[in-house]
Amino acid sequence: EPYYFAQHHLNNLDGGYDMDAEKAWTEYAAGGSDEQVVAVMDTGVDYDHPDLKDVMWNEGTEYEALKAMGGGAHGINTSGDGDSDDPTDRYSGHGTHCASIIAGTWNKLGTAGVNGKARIMACCWMNQSGSTSNFIKAVNYIITAKNAGVNLRVTSNSWGSNARFFYNSPANRDMERRLSDAGIINVYSSGNSGHNLDSYPENNHLNDGLSIIVGASDSAGGSAVFSDYGKQRVDVYAPGVNVLAAASLQDGVISMPAGYYPWLDQDHTGDVFFCDMENEADIRIAAGQSEAVIPGGPSDEEPELASPSSA
Repeated sequence: EPYYFAQHHLNNLDGGYDMDAEKAWTEYAAGGSDEQVVAVMDTGVDYDHPDLKDVMWNEGTEYEALKAMGGGAHGINTSGDGDSDDPTDRYSGHGTHCASIIAGTWNKLGTAGVNGKARIMACCWMNQSGSTSNFIKAVNYIITAKNAGVNLRVTSNSWGSNARFFYNSPANRDMERRLSDAGIINVYSSGNSGHNLDSYPENNHLNDGLSIIVGASDSAGGSAVFSDYGKQRVDVYAPGVNVLAAASLQDGVISMPAGYYPWLDQDHTGDVFFCDMENEADIRIAAGQSEAVIPGGPSDEEPELASPSSA
């Protein structure tokens, strides 16, 4: 992939912390197994993006039970914004960014995903923020798909600064149990408030075995300054700062919520990627520009409850 050099989370060319992805690819058949479906529970996914269109799950209309729920070929939209059968990423680009990190196509274009052979199911349940009822509808869709025979193995839940309150809600805990009982692994970002989750007794359920809680690390291997943490509550850390991956190409999409350091830029081929790397010189190289054009910038604003996360 032409921008693989800038994906420090996979292979840090400066000798810093990374996922050691190349070793994993070598040991596990160069990129994983086909047809393992990951449901991205987020703002939707730009399923027409050139780095994602070939890894999208596209069998939704083959299942009558899923069509009856309002779903489309690539998943479902329960956000209330747009048609229910169209889970494209029309708000922020965050869901597309997450999907690209997971499974961006190894097609000599743009960036590489961790597993270029996984399939992405788009479950759009939030735009600027999300509601419990919309979340439950998306979970019901996922469980129905699993019971119908879709090889759905994992849910990706990358939410924002007040995520711990949502994790602790009775509705979310019930959904966790139902997903786990269906044989689905639930992966959550720890949250973006910089809080010690161990200091909140109500978070005892976070280590109940139903979910994997992931903190965000920086390229030096330390906890990101925004990441929630806790020896008892956070299971593992993964790179979550300045990760380069695809962004939505949908008309009208704005940048991710302020404070997450995203910069939308356009490369020399006309494709759009998130250029939110740590080194501004790398941004210029990746964008094919002599000068980086970085609209906006960091902000102290925080998103609403259950909003897209930077991790």
